[in-house]
Amino acid sequence: MKFVLSMNCNNDAFFGDACENEVVRILQDVRERIMTGDAVSNQDYILFDLNGNTVGKAYFEEQQPASVTGLGKKGSK
Repeated sequence: MKFVLSMNCNNDAFFGDACENEVVRILQDVRERIMTGDAVSNQDYILFDLNGNTVGKAYFEEQQPASVTGLGKKGSK
């Protein structure tokens, strides 16, 4: 499983010294959603800034195991 988060920080809510605080606020919101079970695998969780603008998304992603075909067969045909 993989956790993916993408966030755009190029609007007024992130201006100047507010940038770090806004990122932390959004990450705390994501943490709360995960801790309460509201974040579900294979479902996007939309990220909003303090002004209500959509700034990104986070989600859990199922991963397929890497293929092991051909390992240990060096020189075999």
